[in-house]
Amino acid sequence: MTNPDEIAIVRYAPQWRQAFRDINVAWITKDFALEAEDLKLLENPEEILAYGGMVFFAIEREEVLGTAALINHGGEHELAKMCVKEPAQGQGIGELLCRTVIDCARELGVTEIVLGTNRALAPARRYTKSWGSSRSRSFRVHLCEQTFA
Repeated sequence: MTNPDEIAIVRYAPQWRQAFRDINVAWITKDFALEAEDLKLLENPEEILAYGGMVFFAIEREEVLGTAALINHGGEHELAKMCVKEPAQGQGIGELLCRTVIDCARELGVTEIVLGTNRALAPARRYTKSWGSSRSRSFRVHLCEQTFA
């Protein structure tokens, strides 16, 4: 069992590049087909950084347990590529990652983040809906549910 007090949330470094790809590919291919556009981004997380985004990792004892990214789509920002390895799920790591992305976005002056999920993923929908209702005068998390094959 993971101890949340021992989890460090860190920004992208090249040493975590493969983990970003592997963890995301594992969760995507569990329920969906991996699309070429996803694979391109997962194999080149530096592209997220090049366009003003950020990539974060939840790490415990040098093991990457989860990832999340703030992707800048020309001024519209998305919280994406957020996943946690199965053995570490349900221990608050996703929430730590989500809070970190939102806090960093606020620091950058971002006032709204799109948080997407797939309608087929009931646990993820419940989780993202709790964030999707998060609003204040200066910041809004917009929930966007989609259906993918």
